Amino acid sequence: MDNLKGKNAVITGAASGVGAALARALDAEGMHLLLLDRDSDGLAAIAAELGDRPAVARVDVTRGGDLIRAAETAWERWDNVHLFINNAGVMSKMAPLWELD
Repeated sequence: MDNLKGKNAVITGAASGVGAALARALDAEGMHLLLLDRDSDGLAAIAAELGDRPAVARVDVTRGGDLIRAAETAWERWDNVHLFINNAGVMSKMAPLWELD
């Protein structure tokens, strides 16, 4: 995509770190955003930072029902999603990457 303005994007893990940085960058490009994370406070903070332009939803990507509701939210808002960024990280334990299943 050469022109992101007016296109629709969904970002998981959007409340902090890489997800929040992507939200800032895509907002600056003029994209419509749906930001997903299980951190409600972090979502509220990034939404406020972006002038409450993005839609936000508390979603735990380990729960299928949460993801289905997020997809329904996206389709209700827009006819399509141009960019889906599955950024949410899920770890069962803190360890070096090479030691994780």
